[in-house]
Amino acid sequence: MLIALGQAGSVAYVTDPHKWVNHGERLVDDTPHIRVSLADVELPNHVRFTRYVFRMRRCAMTAVLDDAGERVLLMRRHRFIVDRWVWELPGGYVDDGEDSAAAAAREVEEETGWRPRKTEFVMSSQPLIGNADYPQDLYLTHGAELVGSRRWTRRPRCGGCRLTRRRR
Repeated sequence: MLIALGQAGSVAYVTDPHKWVNHGERLVDDTPHIRVSLADVELPNHVRFTRYVFRMRRCAMTAVLDDAGERVLLMRRHRFIVDRWVWELPGGYVDDGEDSAAAAAREVEEETGWRPRKTEFVMSSQPLIGNADYPQDLYLTHGAELVGSRRWTRRPRCGGCRLTRRRR
């Protein structure tokens, strides 16, 4: 075990010499969707610096394939951050106490009007691993039943949905 002496005599115990050490965080902002803090971080070579850390709620996305498995359901949305229209898989936040698979199915129906058949878990990932804790779960379903409008009518969240040929 290595012992690293920090500022003002603080001590951090390092059991893995290749691991970064977080000496503490100072809260910058906290909302229902994101928590932002500044972390006092030390690299394995003892270089120390401050880094922004973003902690976001778990999300669940679903790749909805048609019965033949040839097309995937995508949504076209405008994203103001990049000021572009983009194609996305349906998905969104997992509510507190909600099962991730249930959230994935709920989001598909809310956003597209399609109710997916049985969803299968594919994987969990951390797409912003460098400075964020942003867990995302991916699900797969073969087939869905149209139960609502193809377009979102209550709120303009989705500019349209369509089944698109999947590339192999």
